[in-house]
Amino acid sequence: MLVTDDLTLQLRSEGLGIPVYAPPDDLRLPEEEDADEKELKTLRAVPRPKLELRQIALAEGGRTRPLALPLDEQICAAAVRQEDQWAQFAQMAEMSRRAARLGDPIMWEEELRREGSQTRDTAHAYVIGFASAVKEARAYRDRLSKMVRVSFVLANTGTGPAEGIRVLLFIQRGVIAEVGRSVPDPPPFPERPFDDDAYSPRFHSDLPALNQKPAEVETTLLITQTSSSEVRKEEVPDLGLCYVIEDHISKIQHGQDLRLPNLFVEFRQRGDVKTFQIVVRMHADNVAAPQEQTVNILAEPSTD
Repeated sequence: MLVTDDLTLQLRSEGLGIPVYAPPDDLRLPEEEDADEKELKTLRAVPRPKLELRQIALAEGGRTRPLALPLDEQICAAAVRQEDQWAQFAQMAEMSRRAARLGDPIMWEEELRREGSQTRDTAHAYVIGFASAVKEARAYRDRLSKMVRVSFVLANTGTGPAEGIRVLLFIQRGVIAEVGRSVPDPPPFPERPFDDDAYSPRFHSDLPALNQKPAEVETTLLITQTSSSEVRKEEVPDLGLCYVIEDHISKIQHGQDLRLPNLFVEFRQRGDVKTFQIVVRMHADNVAAPQEQTVNILAEPSTD
């Protein structure tokens, strides 16, 4: 008997009177893979990381806007005048309290005169300090009005962990004045020097509250896990003078997202705030070739 599924052999055997058995397909041996197919299958079976940088979703149609609006000059001037009026009322109230505490004004005339001079000097110095703080606050808010926050998540969309990761962000200098990892601290306002319970509601100022530092982290859903972060200026081939932001991450598992530290980009002028590009280059110790992508940051100035 001849066992074969070759049709030609079957016909010849039948013509010679030789019994033929054609086995069913489920008994067929698998076809032998060639060397190239074996190598490709082996490579596919090896866990491979794949890094991708994503900008965290933004409100307002996916556009990022400056951190604050500038302080109006007239509002600042009105605040200084109001504080000057408070100082005049407060020093009179302070002297009335001191006189009542001392008793006979004739007996304590010299003491009251001396304390009156000190109170006037204290009030005058306070108003000058407040006016200076308002000027600094206006400059601070003007700076924030040219500054945008950029937040990224590093994702590993591959099939294996990435190790020894180095993320480089390149921003061409152009109209950009500064790039940093944090917002500068606001200038402090002086505290009122006298007990002003009677006059505070009448002479309340919102300027110190408007001078607060904006929040640097918008969400706590993602945790920053970078071992180091650095911002520097550098001449980069094909890109020119750039701000270079470098982050090092020890390891990121496949399917894991890590939030990088916030990035704050300050433009030279408010009118310069516009869409710009960030060139991203990512390296990992267990990835043969670096990965590169370009991210468009959709930015626009805030409207007053």
